[in-house]
Amino acid sequence: MRDRSSTLGAQVRPSSACSVRPAAQPRARFEQTLPGLGARRDPRARFCATVKVLPLDGRHPASTAVSEDISRRGLFMATETEYPIGTMLHLRLTTDHGELALTGRVVHRLKGIGVGCEFLDLEERERVALAFLSSQRWCGPVH
Repeated sequence: MRDRSSTLGAQVRPSSACSVRPAAQPRARFEQTLPGLGARRDPRARFCATVKVLPLDGRHPASTAVSEDISRRGLFMATETEYPIGTMLHLRLTTDHGELALTGRVVHRLKGIGVGCEFLDLEERERVALAFLSSQRWCGPVH
């Protein structure tokens, strides 16, 4: 059973370690080349937080990443660890005001830049926290 504890409150701010990386422009160009990728079901918000990543398959190393954007359905995180598409992950987002533990699946990756994860098995309080986080603009809008 996974730990679903969350102390995430309405006063969540980005981690002080947050930085917007210069590689955002190549990622934006990449997204423009894929049909339908720009037409998302949920809006994304720039969101910078530390993410502890634990692969559930035991074949890949645990790592620490930095989230770049978030929506109610998933997030993109900068990491040099190359998790294959389909890898199931336990994600623990840490902000100045708490943690949020989630399960996700890698749905796309940009080699050497990061991975996009889709959240799975969300409980109501996790949905509420994600709706709040994705409605904010912690580091500026995502283009």
